[in-house]
Amino acid sequence: MYDKKYKKMKLKFVKLVLRPICFIWSYIYTPRMAGKISFLLDVGYTLWIARTYKKYISVSEGAHICKGARLETHDWFLGENYTPEIVIGKNCRIGHGTHITSIVSVQIGDNTNIGDRCLISDNNHGNFAKESYTFNNHPTIPDVFLLSEMERPLNSKGPVVIEHSCQIGEGSVILTGVHIGHNSIVSSNSFIRNNVPPYSIVAGNPAKIIRTYSNNV
Repeated sequence: MYDKKYKKMKLKFVKLVLRPICFIWSYIYTPRMAGKISFLLDVGYTLWIARTYKKYISVSEGAHICKGARLETHDWFLGENYTPEIVIGKNCRIGHGTHITSIVSVQIGDNTNIGDRCLISDNNHGNFAKESYTFNNHPTIPDVFLLSEMERPLNSKGPVVIEHSCQIGEGSVILTGVHIGHNSIVSSNSFIRNNVPPYSIVAGNPAKIIRTYSNNV
C-alpha cells in the first residue's frame, strides 16, 4: 500500500513540478546559450593557466585553451632537473582533453588549431633506443623493460615545434623531437614521429605524407 502511494506521489511530482521546470529550462538554456557559457568557461580556464603557471607556460594573446586540457611541465623527476617550457602562440586553440607535457620545449605557432584529445610530448618514460640497452638484471631482457613507468627516467629527443597556421586533427599523437612545418594538416588519430615539411597533409599510424603543396617554401 505504501509503495503504491509513493509511486503516485512521484508521478505527481514529475508531472506538476519537474516537467514544467524542464519545459521552461529548454527555452532558457538553448544550444546557443550553452555554447556561450562553454566559451566563457574556456576563457576563464585559459586565464587561470596563463596566470598560475606563467613560470613555464606562455600563453599569447587570443589563445584559447578548452577546459579539460592538461598542460604539464616537469622541472624535476627522479633526481634530474629540467628546464621545461610550453609556448602557445597567438590565436591558437587547444582542444578539450588534449595533453601537452614538457621537460625541454613545446612550441605552438600562431593561428594553429590543436584538436580534442591529442597528445603532444617532448619526452617519454625511458630510453628505448637499442644502442642504450643495458643487461644488468637479465641476460636477454633490457633493464628498461624491467622497470615500471614511474621508475624510468624521463628521456627526450628534443623540442616539439608546431609552426604557425597548422591544423592537428582530433586524437593525434606528436612525439618528442618532431618539427611540423607551417600550414600543415595532420589528419585525425595520426601518430607523428618524424618531421613534417611545410604545406603538407599527413595521416596514419605511423603518419605518412599524403601530399605536399610546395617543396620550395
